Amino acid sequence: MPEIMLDNLLNHLATNYSADLDFIFWTGDNPPHDIWMESRESQIASTQYLVDKLKAAFPKTPVFPTLGNHESFPVDQFPTPPKNSWLMNPVARMWSYWLPSDALQTVQYGGYYTTLIRPGLRLISLNTQYCDINNFYLILNATDPTEQLAWLTGVLAKAKASNEIVFIIGHIPFNDVGCLYKYSSQYERLIRQYAPIIKTQLFGHTHDDSFYLTYSEDNSASDPISVAYVAPSVTTYTNLNPSYRIYEYNRTDGTILNYQQYYTDLELTNKQGYPTWTKAYDPISEYGMSSLSPAQWAAVTARFNATDSYFQRWWFHHYSQTAGRAPCTGGCKSDSLCSMTSSTAKAFLECTGQEYNLANLWEWLMNHLC
Repeated sequence: MPEIMLDNLLNHLATNYSADLDFIFWTGDNPPHDIWMESRESQIASTQYLVDKLKAAFPKTPVFPTLGNHESFPVDQFPTPPKNSWLMNPVARMWSYWLPSDALQTVQYGGYYTTLIRPGLRLISLNTQYCDINNFYLILNATDPTEQLAWLTGVLAKAKASNEIVFIIGHIPFNDVGCLYKYSSQYERLIRQYAPIIKTQLFGHTHDDSFYLTYSEDNSASDPISVAYVAPSVTTYTNLNPSYRIYEYNRTDGTILNYQQYYTDLELTNKQGYPTWTKAYDPISEYGMSSLSPAQWAAVTARFNATDSYFQRWWFHHYSQTAGRAPCTGGCKSDSLCSMTSSTAKAFLECTGQEYNLANLWEWLMNHLC
């Protein structure tokens, strides 16, 4: 993304929202995706550049970051300690502007942390690259590298005992086919166990707009218990309009009440010479929802399945209002619906009935080697 676009966005956000923002979630992928032109130094510099930009734009607003798969070098390669110190130590130093010292200890160790946003509201930021099938280091240890899942179990148990509510952020969604089956299944088990206190899960990585549901232990479609949001990207990669999201939540119980999705039309931006940030939609109004509860999202998903015109509205938002996208029908639609109702990669593939072939041989190898 050109610097002029980023500066315009940050100025727009600071001008319009600074007084109202409680905090900012930053879900990673900081370097440009020119993976053959990168180095350790360039990766660290990209994150430092964005840290400085955010500090300047929002000097008084807490920012809670998470690592993306592009932060390391080579891309996706996240070793365990101490081999990860070249990245984790600088990241901890950069994030120290926003995070307390106890959170930075686990950042230095494995790139994950927890902290209180305020009394009673706990944030958990996960390093999802330890389920990334393109992380070759997982061949050596895929069970729980850096003990993140064991740590997460303890944090959630303590949060429940302390009557805290929890927000979880990460980069790679756990239902993405790029996330190892065993790892995502263990995460799913924790979501089921602690769903009453986990008020939201927020991810990035895909660059598009989606969500997925987790169901109760028996996977009953009549019992959705949690919803995860995957927000579209600010970057235009690939062939997308830049986009950002503002969440509205209940400050008392942490419930996500609604969100406002905004974008800038690149064709218009290029014609007029500057971006215009326009509201794309909010789900309460767009989908006729009474709330953003898991049950309401399940009802919306059922309506997507039953009414194609309703589903195509979601598809338009999925790619940030980018013109020229063909309608999503047939296998495209059924795969999209499977993604909404699957909380692990394995469940998604079972839902779609996909079989392994040369196109996804690497996924098969990693899930059976690791």
